[in-house]
Amino acid sequence: MIHLTTRFLTLTFSLFIALAACASESPPAEEPVVDLTPPVKALPVLFENSLANESLTADTLILIRKHQLTDDCDHLDDIFVDVSGQPSGNAGEMTWTEIWIVTGCGATRNYGIGFAEDGEGGAFFSVSPQ
Repeated sequence: MIHLTTRFLTLTFSLFIALAACASESPPAEEPVVDLTPPVKALPVLFENSLANESLTADTLILIRKHQLTDDCDHLDDIFVDVSGQPSGNAGEMTWTEIWIVTGCGATRNYGIGFAEDGEGGAFFSVSPQ
């Protein structure tokens, strides 16, 4: 009977030591969270040449991206703006044209942009691939 009790105590003690050793180990490191969104590349845009304000250039860029980006090209690398037609008309109702030279995925395209102020603080614009 003593032999059986000793064996039981030894087994219980060994199990206790094994559990204590497991409990004292630090938990496994968490896997890093993987961000699956595509990287955002800073676009070296030279809008200081444009006569359009920030809001109008942002709206124009949306259309440029729709023209330029394809299944094979998901980013723009560079945009250079050249004012090709000087403004004409009265303040708030001026019209002018610009050429936006856009590079993305190794391809460069020119876009003719026509701007026309609406006389009420807004403006219209058109984008024409050239």
